[in-house]
Amino acid sequence: MKKKNLKKAVKIGIDIDNVISDSYPAYLDKFNIQYKTDIKIHQISEFYYLNKIIEENKNIPGRKIVNFIDELVLDEEFQLNLPPIDDSVRVINNWVSKGYKIHYVTARPVEVREITIKWLEKHGYWVKGAELDLFNSRKGFSSDAEYKADIAVKHKICVFIEDALEIALKMPIPVLLFDRPWNKFKAKKNLIRISSWKEIEDTLPKVLK
Repeated sequence: MKKKNLKKAVKIGIDIDNVISDSYPAYLDKFNIQYKTDIKIHQISEFYYLNKIIEENKNIPGRKIVNFIDELVLDEEFQLNLPPIDDSVRVINNWVSKGYKIHYVTARPVEVREITIKWLEKHGYWVKGAELDLFNSRKGFSSDAEYKADIAVKHKICVFIEDALEIALKMPIPVLLFDRPWNKFKAKKNLIRISSWKEIEDTLPKVLK
């Protein structure tokens, strides 16, 4: 009688925006056009930089800017046209061929689940066995970071790929932190900075060991 293979599948948690979807530049372009600003991507010194602009800008009501961003989040045409990040779909599909499980965990609201899946399908990310979690404000989480850390533990995710330092610091597992202008701060031991999906591909085996 053959023994069952009880080897635990490797599950990789992957953020979407600014990790596989090149989101921030697209939002920033819309923001600059709408409010006649000239903010460059390298100036985004913290993940919630646009919130800071809202607080400091006395000429535009803060709520108006918040509503503008929220409208983009819910805008299907805008979302579906967000470009994928180079090499990410190739690497993810290669992992799936090796038997790894893919779990997308995003801070996007649950209201855009269908749009998010459409984008994942459009660009080849909605691979066999893929899972997707979106932020649900009714679940009682105090922050995006708390929500993502909870998902990582509950779903036994082995390693997480993220771009927001605040979220990565809360993770109880190894994190591959995509190097971005908004996370240029000292990271703790379980964080490994990476600059491309090729580097992620080369680094993952070392992390899993």
